Amino acid sequence: MQTVPVAQLCSWECGPTPFAGDPAPHDDLIRGGFLPPLPVEQGASGPIILWGWAIARRAAELDVSELRVRPAPAEPRAALSLCLHLEGRAGRYSWEERDELARSAERRGVTIDAGLSLLIAGDAGLSETLGHYRALAPERRRAVSDGTIDLRTATRLGTLPDEALKPLCAARLSFSARRQILLLVAEVVARDALSADAARALADAVVAADDPLAAARAARMPRLQAMERRVSEIEALLRVDGSFRLSAPPGFEGESFEFAARLSRPRDIDRAIAALTRLRDEADELFDLL
Repeated sequence: MQTVPVAQLCSWECGPTPFAGDPAPHDDLIRGGFLPPLPVEQGASGPIILWGWAIARRAAELDVSELRVRPAPAEPRAALSLCLHLEGRAGRYSWEERDELARSAERRGVTIDAGLSLLIAGDAGLSETLGHYRALAPERRRAVSDGTIDLRTATRLGTLPDEALKPLCAARLSFSARRQILLLVAEVVARDALSADAARALADAVVAADDPLAAARAARMPRLQAMERRVSEIEALLRVDGSFRLSAPPGFEGESFEFAARLSRPRDIDRAIAALTRLRDEADELFDLL
């Protein structure tokens, strides 16, 4: 280990991109020298700071005269592992950073094994997930990179064209709602073999709806939505005389409806009987829905 003038350090090359631009530690840590020595390796044109370039740059701004450095491990995998430990951002690297780290490792002949994957992605599956990420079309890859959608959703969008993806990604939706809507719209696009223009029109209509998720569900299962709407209309007729609830089985896959009445006084019984009498008039249509 040795100390090197900061001005000299700042003339050296920096290492992998994900380690170059991160915010430096607190100024007091830099001034007081309470930091690990910066790992350095000898490159073809001079020394390379593998980790801590931001520290050197900030030290120059603080007029710190020198910093400690030490040779990085000669073995490329060990050097990368050291930098990842120093960085301490397991699971918090962006997708672009993960991709750049993997490509940098590949250029140095290092395979991203389970141990390195844990230090980068926080789990052992980086090689597989990174393969899925790299295989995405550019627009989907951008949506994953900026956190608009997750990787799993992006890989399940089938034939959804960019013309439909863009408005759905730009809409003001919660992460969960956007994910559900994208999958529903993608299913409609595939089922109906929609053209790019038709898919865009569907996406625009969903985004413009008062309840985009309900609109996407209606597009996915129009008959089911119509059935639910009809039950709600019949239920509204029953509520004229009191508090009654009519419920269909989930997905209308069952043999019976449920009728519930709130009874708090004798006349509520008469109202319930009147409601059931009205319900009998709708019975044929109602039971045909099952």
